[in-house]
Amino acid sequence: MPTYQELKAKAGALLKQAETLRNKEVRAVIAEIKSKMAEYEITLDDLKTPTKRVAGTRARTVTKAKGTTVSKPKYRNPETGATWTGHGKAPNWLKEAEANNTARDDFLIRKASKASRQMR
Repeated sequence: MPTYQELKAKAGALLKQAETLRNKEVRAVIAEIKSKMAEYEITLDDLKTPTKRVAGTRARTVTKAKGTTVSKPKYRNPETGATWTGHGKAPNWLKEAEANNTARDDFLIRKASKASRQMR
């Protein structure tokens, strides 16, 4: 019969192994989520804020409780999913990319063509 210390050591090893597998699976799930968000042009704001929709169209702006409107994002960081509307001060991720000779237009959120939307 194993001792308490032996069982405790085995339990610790199993917990470490489980955490390693969890981290590996989490990375795969995050990559899949990012891929789907990019494919469907979903932003983090879309997950937080309900949008007003007009039948047959995509929402362009969201009206806040105070009557102000928030513009739809125009630029997206493909690595992090962070977005920017193009208004106000440019975010650091965009400034850094431009400093590394990447064109701002490379981050534009492009609408899916009619043919690609029909294929979905």
